Amino acid sequence: ITNLTNLQDLDLSQNKFHGRLPNWIGDLPKVQRIFLNNNSFSGHIPINISNLIKLTQLNLAYNNISGILP
Repeated sequence: ITNLTNLQDLDLSQNKFHGRLPNWIGDLPKVQRIFLNNNSFSGHIPINISNLIKLTQLNLAYNNISGILP
């Protein structure tokens, strides 16, 4: 996925993904919208998500994520 440097929308919602949010999430320079809602992600939001300067929408609802948004 990190090779998709022109990716603008990432929708992986309503799957059965689990575990920590991947660190590569902050390595998508042109992404504007990320939808990871309705999965079973846990842990904290990766700090490098703050690198996503074009991000306008982030949906992490209905997961087990804790902590603050970097």
